[in-house]
Amino acid sequence: MKHPATQRPENVTKLALLTATALTLLLSAVQVDSAVGDTFKHDVYDYKVLSVDPATQTGTVSIALAYQKTLEGDITLPAKVDYENYAYNVTEIVDRGFINSTNLTALTVSEHIKKIGKGAFAYCYSLASLTIPDSVTDIEESAFYSANSLLNLQLGSGIITIKTDTFSHATNLTTLTIPDTVTTIEGSAFYGLTGLTNLHLSSALTYIGEYAFYEAKSLESLTIPDSVAVIERGAFYGAINLSNLIIGSGVVSIKNMAFYFVTVPGAYFKGNAPIMEPTVFYKKPTLYYIEGKQGWTSPTWNEYNTAIWVPDESLKVSFEFQNGRLILTYGAGRLQESANLADWSVVDESGHYEVEVSSNGNRFYRAVQ
Repeated sequence: MKHPATQRPENVTKLALLTATALTLLLSAVQVDSAVGDTFKHDVYDYKVLSVDPATQTGTVSIALAYQKTLEGDITLPAKVDYENYAYNVTEIVDRGFINSTNLTALTVSEHIKKIGKGAFAYCYSLASLTIPDSVTDIEESAFYSANSLLNLQLGSGIITIKTDTFSHATNLTTLTIPDTVTTIEGSAFYGLTGLTNLHLSSALTYIGEYAFYEAKSLESLTIPDSVAVIERGAFYGAINLSNLIIGSGVVSIKNMAFYFVTVPGAYFKGNAPIMEPTVFYKKPTLYYIEGKQGWTSPTWNEYNTAIWVPDESLKVSFEFQNGRLILTYGAGRLQESANLADWSVVDESGHYEVEVSSNGNRFYRAVQ
């Protein structure tokens, strides 16, 4: 009687090793590294992989609100997300990624975001507070179009260009400070900001586009920085309450209707006579210029009445922050304070004034004779 052959021990060992090796190869074949263009969901957001580093299992992704998901209340977008053993930085907000998020009331953009896409937060009608960090360098067209509840806007120092319609129809915004990194404001960027009362433009600004501040009809005082070279057609069309206008020394061209329907009685020019198209103003104000600047004539220039202007630099106010206190210095006159740019009261006459930084609304200061 024959007995079945038995396997020798060394053959059993070889078989086990071969089986383990095959299993390892099979598992390796199943595991796929993350790739550019992959998408995944996490929480209420959709992500798309923009870059990967398999060696460190890190990468970058874009973010958008997932289909049929909503955002409500105060939101801080995630700066990072972990998915399938990869750690991703969130660096972009996709075009129209959060459009019509009508219940979003406050938004803080996360620290790694570099780009906010076209129409990303358009028609977010309840958005009242927006904080954009220094990491953001690119805000695309119409990104916050019709955010008409916006009251508090903080723009980071990474922005160079504010593009077309970015904040168009933010009708409730009253105070706007453009960071000193911004060189260009494109057409209609702040179109229809009818509630704007206080505007501080970038000291690096060179170009103000067509209808950039169309119908800023609550604005009473405007200083165009010395860095600006061109003020385009209709830039401040309809700023009907403007009573104080100073044009910086670098302005060389002012296009038609730049200040149309602006009934300011006088416009003060710090530099040489610019090239002005025929209908810059609706009603021609007196143009004041500094004696010795080139191109001006008196008592008229290009059908405008003219007069000599001697700027009172002693009234210029400088400021700094130290240990939670605002320190104001001015050369002459009296320092006035206002909460609404309408009612002013004298707070100092010494030329040096300090006050605790308050969180109870805005405070405005000016020096007067």
